Amino acid sequence: MDALAPQPDLALGRVLVGPAGWSYTDWVGVVYPARRPRGFHEAAFLADFFDTIEINTSFYQPLRAASARQWIERVQGNPNFLFTAKLWQRFTHETARAGLAEETAVREGFDVLRAAGRLGAVLLQFPFSFHNTKENRQQLRALLDRFADYPLVVEVRHASWNEPAFYQMLEARGVGFCNLDQPILGRALRPSQRATAPVGYVRLHGRRYVPGLPTTPAPPRRNATTISTAWRSWNAGSSASRPCASALAPLL
Repeated sequence: MDALAPQPDLALGRVLVGPAGWSYTDWVGVVYPARRPRGFHEAAFLADFFDTIEINTSFYQPLRAASARQWIERVQGNPNFLFTAKLWQRFTHETARAGLAEETAVREGFDVLRAAGRLGAVLLQFPFSFHNTKENRQQLRALLDRFADYPLVVEVRHASWNEPAFYQMLEARGVGFCNLDQPILGRALRPSQRATAPVGYVRLHGRRYVPGLPTTPAPPRRNATTISTAWRSWNAGSSASRPCASALAPLL
């Protein structure tokens, strides 16, 4: 892989829209053809219609370099395509087990994507239980320091993070804030239109209220790249999705 491959220009005000993941059996015959031709691959198919895909598997285990190279090859027909990838949950959910060996494993796949100019962002996705406490703020800052060489985006879901000091910290570090559309239950963060870095990020979780899912914007930064990823439950023609689509404009 060419380490000097040109990096994407994230200051052009582009909007990249795509799904979160691609391996869903219920997409067969709906998104994907019911009868797949020889050599069919979901990522290659989606790259004909979208300019980004959020990699889900990297949340559950480190992305292998070989897999990253294969996926880069799959999307080569779309020169505008960028992957985003979730950071391994060991760093966001199981912090006591995240050492140097785990960091090295995570970087293996991310570095291949970055060297090819195909890495749009690394998403640090925290659970709803990750509240704005002194200990958690220290953990977050340590993670941001640890992976500062990547374009980072932070997703928090609890409303305790909705305060100026948090957003100012992200902006000072050039770290993006993940705007969420999620079920509004309890102290869940409300939908927002906030940009704290050149990369804006929107995740559409959908409005399904399922058991166990808990659920004053600052002036946005101009000339940002907005990356929007959608869950399977999001319907592009639904009444809930239309406000989300119009909400992307202030992030540019």
